[in-house]
Amino acid sequence: MKVIFFYFFLFFFTSCSFPTYVFQNNNQTIGLNFTEGKWLLNEINAPIGIEDKLTKLAIKDFSKFTNGNLDYSVTTKKLLMQKINKSNLNTAELKKIKIGTNYDYFININAQTLKNEINNINIRNHKYQTEGSKEISIVLEVYDLNNLVVLYSQEVKGFVKLPQNSNDVTLSYSINNLVLGGYKKIIRDITKKSIKK
Repeated sequence: MKVIFFYFFLFFFTSCSFPTYVFQNNNQTIGLNFTEGKWLLNEINAPIGIEDKLTKLAIKDFSKFTNGNLDYSVTTKKLLMQKINKSNLNTAELKKIKIGTNYDYFININAQTLKNEINNINIRNHKYQTEGSKEISIVLEVYDLNNLVVLYSQEVKGFVKLPQNSNDVTLSYSINNLVLGGYKKIIRDITKKSIKK
């Protein structure tokens, strides 16, 4: 009976904050050709708690795109490469990666929290509160290491806002779920535009 009351309470006395995702480079990206070359996934930079899940998803997705012709930099022992945890790599950095790895393509994923002003469940009266929000950014880049150029670069920003003038319980997406949602948006974009094995 207590369980039924709890769900009744949640259903009738809560409001939800749903995420919004915005592509930052929507008209500037082209697809990828996954039918040739050796592919290397860089160690993923993401908020604590979502790194492992995001890494598993990326390995699964890009292994599928390349028909298994993908290595993960952390588990590939033959590499001579320093950890890279930033986006927008320059030509000198790409040369170092090429010399240290001898791969053809390099996949780089960076996610970060931009704002985290609200809890996942808010029980306070928000009527007189200033508006709060959560915001993330996730950038996925693919570099051609033979020609030292970026082939694909997409950034998605995701956010949720606390409703104003609300005095009930509010549920909102966690930072981790926002990151995963942004990643999935980018993967759909790559799937739609690319040639796969």
